[in-house]
Amino acid sequence: MTVARCGYGGFVRFRRPLITVATAVLAVGALTGVAPPAHAAAFPVNPGPIVEGRPIVGSGQNLPPIAQSTYNVGDHLAREIKAYYGGRSIDRDRAAVALAAGRWVREWTRANCGRAPREVRACRAAVVFDIDETLLNSYSYGIAQVPQFTFDPTTWDRYVADCGYSDIPQVRALYNRLVRQGLRIALVSAGPEANRSAVTRCLRAEGISGWDILVMRGKENADLSVGEFKAEVRQGLQEKGLRIVASVGDQVSDMAGGHLKRGFLLPNTMYYLH
Repeated sequence: MTVARCGYGGFVRFRRPLITVATAVLAVGALTGVAPPAHAAAFPVNPGPIVEGRPIVGSGQNLPPIAQSTYNVGDHLAREIKAYYGGRSIDRDRAAVALAAGRWVREWTRANCGRAPREVRACRAAVVFDIDETLLNSYSYGIAQVPQFTFDPTTWDRYVADCGYSDIPQVRALYNRLVRQGLRIALVSAGPEANRSAVTRCLRAEGISGWDILVMRGKENADLSVGEFKAEVRQGLQEKGLRIVASVGDQVSDMAGGHLKRGFLLPNTMYYLH
């Protein structure tokens, strides 16, 4: 497994429903020796085979699949990652995604439901949010590991129990705006069901509340990839009558597999989940 196997798609325009992303292409700079600029604008890019037929729009891609598995960067790119997360670039990129998501949801609900929150609510329009690196920021976990940006289930469970997260203000503002607009909110996390109470407490501590449903992965879903699990959850929500206007997450697997109108991909250069 080497960093050199990380691939990034070129910019291609598509006419089909879009998945929107704004990420800084840090790995490219690390490999080429040229520091790429951080981008806050959205461009069409090739999302790769995991979402074949479902294009992404953004300034780059998050970490690509390595042997179709979960992948942590490790300390290979620690300097570049810390520069990105410690500077202003990631805030601009997060703000760009949040702005695009807010505009899309507002336009869709006005065209299909109405303007009043009660009309949107009655229309059963919904937005799905991921949790880690979407509503809650676990960067402090990554830099505390040895080696940095690796993962250990024991230290992770302790981090969640202690609510070591920080907030992601751009996404929190989007979330709270959608709640006020009458959207039904579903939180869908691939984290274990055993962490539900801690995750709920951490979300509320960071100003996130008012969701309609919170789904976490149980033992019955252990054999599914993250993308398969989340697609099944979205399908189930649709079968209950929800109209999923958008999915907001930090992984392509948060929006792969359909059962949504448009996806919005936040930057995460620390790890990849298939």
